[in-house]
Amino acid sequence: MRIKEKIKQFFNPAPNMDKLHREISDQRDRIYELTSDYMAQADWANQYASTVATLTGSLELLIWKKDAQHRYILANGEHCQFFFGIDSTPECLAYIKGKTDQDVIREHYIDQGVYNSFGKVCRTSDEHAATFFEPKHYLEAGVIDDKEVLLYLIKKPQFDNQGNFTGLVGLSWDFSNNSEFIINMLNGWVRTGQAEILMKEKDVFCYVVDPGANKCEVFKHICPKEYNSQPCNPAICTACPTHTEISF
Repeated sequence: MRIKEKIKQFFNPAPNMDKLHREISDQRDRIYELTSDYMAQADWANQYASTVATLTGSLELLIWKKDAQHRYILANGEHCQFFFGIDSTPECLAYIKGKTDQDVIREHYIDQGVYNSFGKVCRTSDEHAATFFEPKHYLEAGVIDDKEVLLYLIKKPQFDNQGNFTGLVGLSWDFSNNSEFIINMLNGWVRTGQAEILMKEKDVFCYVVDPGANKCEVFKHICPKEYNSQPCNPAICTACPTHTEISF
């Protein structure tokens, strides 16, 4: 470009300024579109989280996610309240994130003088579930502050595109109020090969179960009550003689 033309542009900058304004306007429009997309996604995520929280709360369903080292990534309000006694979900997540069950139980219970026998059994079923590619079902029993607790759990392993284990997603229900019926049913499953013991010590046990046709439809989980439509079976029928090989 000749010096004369450069000097002319310096004294008459309108063409370049118009181009700059157009570029700024285009960038502003693009930023607005990106911001709108982000706000829409954030609103959807908030609505989704609220819906899931309402659903899991009404079902009294405990949900959590852990990484490959069995450290917490997240947990819903029901899990925080039931298992750790923490009411606020954000406060709970800030506390448990990056910790294992053993870490939280030690800090939140044992160090405070409260007995909790679930530490080892949680790790037992986590390590067992990590060796499979499909969800596994468990019955775990333990004692928390002199209260006997029976949990039914479904643990689904997660893998990356290379097939490496990345963690677990878990669902759980408190079956403590139905423990007598569930344990009778568990005895029957042991006899028929539908349940296998993974751990059994004082105040704690863990069984992996495969109840098959006894699963309910929604989450394919075992049912915590007896249905009259089922045939009479000593393992599940309260009117029949019961067996107590497994006790709480």
